[in-house]
Amino acid sequence: MANNNLGLNKQDIKEKNRGKLLGLIATNTCNTRIELSRMTGLSKMAVSNIISNMIASGIIAESETDPKNGQGRNPIKLCIAPTAPKIAGMFIFRGYCEAVLCEMNLNIIRRERLPMDRVTPENFTNLVYSLLDTVILNETNVIGIGVASIGPIDSANGMILSPNYFYGIHNVPIVKQITDRYHLPVFFDQDNHSGALAELLFGNGRNHKDILLIGVSDGVGGGIISDYNLHSNDKGLFPEIGHVSIDYNGPKCACGNRGCLETYTRTPLVLSKLQSVTGKYYSYQQFCEIADSDTNVDKIFIDAIERMSMALVNVLNILNSEIILLGYDCIYWKDQYIELLEKKINARMFSKTRLSVKVKKTYFGTDSQIMGSVCNVLSHIASAELLLDTK
Repeated sequence: MANNNLGLNKQDIKEKNRGKLLGLIATNTCNTRIELSRMTGLSKMAVSNIISNMIASGIIAESETDPKNGQGRNPIKLCIAPTAPKIAGMFIFRGYCEAVLCEMNLNIIRRERLPMDRVTPENFTNLVYSLLDTVILNETNVIGIGVASIGPIDSANGMILSPNYFYGIHNVPIVKQITDRYHLPVFFDQDNHSGALAELLFGNGRNHKDILLIGVSDGVGGGIISDYNLHSNDKGLFPEIGHVSIDYNGPKCACGNRGCLETYTRTPLVLSKLQSVTGKYYSYQQFCEIADSDTNVDKIFIDAIERMSMALVNVLNILNSEIILLGYDCIYWKDQYIELLEKKINARMFSKTRLSVKVKKTYFGTDSQIMGSVCNVLSHIASAELLLDTK
């Protein structure tokens, strides 16, 4: 087995181990010294020394668990201390932008949302500043800011590029702008990638190493976890699952291609069909709620499921993901649609005899992406790429 600590000095290894232990405690994967030692392979003494240091620094707190029945001492439970550094998150979406201030275990301290209905390319950055100003107000112990944005983005250069249907906003150096104003480390990623990270660390992706998150809203996007790691290339570009073509003679997409998944399943198009056949101007969520009682509504959702399954089979034949997590407006789908999608995918995949893919809604629902923005910072703390001050 390769030694992952090759090339690291003693201080590097100490910081790496501290970050690893902190990440396990923050995500509630381990909450005792014994569990941390077993999970990491570190000696009990090494774990104890690191934990003592973080307790002294006000990062970790401890308390007894519920009393045991019988003999033996009660293990001491570890958790994130109230005095630990906080993390700010910023979520940039088409309908609204939202900021949040969280503890490292994702407990929310403050959150604020503003609609995008009056946004212009000229005032967009001020909207972002206004939200972050509100959640960071009077908080002096913020270690970093995470940003999750609709794509396409260039994460390597900290840029929001040119998202479709985004009010003419393009080529925004969002990382530089936020860094210059707040003088804090900023970690930037695509919205669904961020959501996939939150689900891996805290949600329905836990205990899965290969995850595919699909978000359906004004567009269709995806986030990929491969062998516990987020997938992107060295240019900071991400997979665009909504632009997988399922019909080369299909309708022209905003991207210039034809028959993209997005041209059949994005929320405004499906909603327009639903309103047309029913004469009712319900929301997407309301149509999901009446799907059982309206045959025409049911047919439109089944058609969307069929088209999505075609695209996802193509993707899964390459990725072989273990689980698909459905976010954004998919969280309103009835259980029978989730089951139908899972059935169609598993019937068509090349690897169906050796792999059965589960399909679930995201644990965080519509909050996966905003929680993911916070996890963009937390993951760098856990990997010791962002260091906490300790005594």
